[in-house]
Amino acid sequence: MLAADDYDLIQPFLEMYRRALPLALERTRLLCNHSGAFFPETSTFWGTYGLGDGVRVTGADPFEKVNEFIRYYWSGGLELTAMMLDTYAYTGDRAFATNTLLPLADGIVTFYAKHYPRDAAGKLHFAPAMALETYHTATNPLPEIAGLMFVLPQLLMLPEDLTTPEQRAAWSRLLGELPPLPRREENGKTFLLPAETYGEIRTVENPELYAVFPYRLFGVGKPDLEIGRETF
Repeated sequence: MLAADDYDLIQPFLEMYRRALPLALERTRLLCNHSGAFFPETSTFWGTYGLGDGVRVTGADPFEKVNEFIRYYWSGGLELTAMMLDTYAYTGDRAFATNTLLPLADGIVTFYAKHYPRDAAGKLHFAPAMALETYHTATNPLPEIAGLMFVLPQLLMLPEDLTTPEQRAAWSRLLGELPPLPRREENGKTFLLPAETYGEIRTVENPELYAVFPYRLFGVGKPDLEIGRETF
């Protein structure tokens, strides 16, 4: 839509999430006991879990009863942030940045900063986690790490009069706390992995390629293009 100049057609999609943000903020406070906003991979138009996927809070983990295919699958919020950043890059619409992009992006990024512990090296430790719907158990999944590596520098490059010093400090701190992209070397070739550790395959998505698209960390004109090729 952006490449075709169809900016008006993408707005209802982004507006749907903007209107659901207050619910997402409150859901995070109630279920996770911290600030920020998460959006499940599937939801109604008004932002709640669908009846077949939803939360029944029991025990220590409020997500225990969520549909196992989306239980810890929240990285769509980072995809949404990437799409909003592209929208702003195409349009330069400061009102959109102020009213939609920044409230959503800051809520989503804050969720990641608050939700996961740090390891002994001070890096985020994403667990319990999933790698898309393909690996239902994973540690440090690539889509989350690549997504944050992609959106945080772009948020920091926004005009300073659109953001606050507190936001920029928090985004910089989180960027420095990200673990490296999971990868492996075999026979002299380096390629990306879906996660640092992961269980059995449940569907046929390719989490490792999210570093190529939608998070354009590897590509033509970028460093380490061969890693992207070897991953494919």
